[in-house]
Amino acid sequence: MKNDYRINQNVSVGWRETYDGIEIVSCVGATAELTLPDTIDGRKVVAIGDGAFCANTTLTRVTLPQYATRIEAESFKDCANLRAVVMPKGLKTIGYQAFAGCVNLASPSFPPGLEYLATDAFRGCARIRTVILPGSLRAIGACSFEGCVRLRFVMIFSRETSIGNRAFENCRNLHIVRFSADPRTVGDWAFAGCDKLCDRRLKKLDARRFRFCAASTTSFAVCDDAFA
Repeated sequence: MKNDYRINQNVSVGWRETYDGIEIVSCVGATAELTLPDTIDGRKVVAIGDGAFCANTTLTRVTLPQYATRIEAESFKDCANLRAVVMPKGLKTIGYQAFAGCVNLASPSFPPGLEYLATDAFRGCARIRTVILPGSLRAIGACSFEGCVRLRFVMIFSRETSIGNRAFENCRNLHIVRFSADPRTVGDWAFAGCDKLCDRRLKKLDARRFRFCAASTTSFAVCDDAFA
């Protein structure tokens, strides 16, 4: 059963109870900047539900509830004017296509407890320039940052991260990738089409996991003289 909660005179959100708290499932009304409630009816807001703000073109900035642990599938997909998202420290999961197509979203700040980025999470976010991922991260899903054409720098602090197929494919301005330790796995074509990725430090990675050549079957397709 869905209930309504009025945030201000212009905007209300639909919500429902889940096993661990409140999930926001929809939004009615229009506003540029929105701060979502931390609690509703005395219960913590723990999730932003599937498609809750999908294709909301008036939203430019959103502050998520401080108790939120997950952003579900397509929650903010195609919010074309969304520029900033404030994520809580306890956020664990960013779901399938959660921010895909948010073409004006600038580089988000990922919280220290984040564990999972699902498939296509930030696909096509053309204004992201920097991605710094925390040590808690376990998985970067397939195509998570595919087509982020202004992305230039990636830092992955986790020692346990698996990088999915095509995760950074066609990030054509990506110059530098840093790992705090070798990733657990790197999927097919994870960095394919990153033709400006000429970071010599990548030579130090385990050659059994990474092959640096231009062949179509490799995880990295780099410029011809990148590691000369």
